[in-house]
Amino acid sequence: MAVVTVEFAIVLPVLIALVVGIVESCNLIYVKQSLTVSAYEGARAAIVKGMTQTDIEARSNQLLADRKIKNTAILISPNPPSAAAYGSYITVRVQATYGTNAIIPGWFFGGVTLQSSVKMMKEY
Repeated sequence: MAVVTVEFAIVLPVLIALVVGIVESCNLIYVKQSLTVSAYEGARAAIVKGMTQTDIEARSNQLLADRKIKNTAILISPNPPSAAAYGSYITVRVQATYGTNAIIPGWFFGGVTLQSSVKMMKEY
């Protein structure tokens, strides 16, 4: 019985660290995918005639708010997108620090800055 207790005491911290690492890694992938979807929605909004920078940022921010992603920055190029010529590309980049979106802040990926960008051609 004592051997089992000693083995359990040795293995338990490793097992807990492994499970927490897996959960944090899955959350990191979720945040990264959320940034990608937000950038895509912003780029789709940017290629619609009459959309302003405020409209584009609102579209991207709505998705980020729905997914509870905090501490983000949205960069649109060219700025303003309405100044881009027909056939040129509009890029929407969304960034977030993972530390503020982590399940357990400051552990595995605390200082990582995630970003995603989508480029679409202006069609009007």
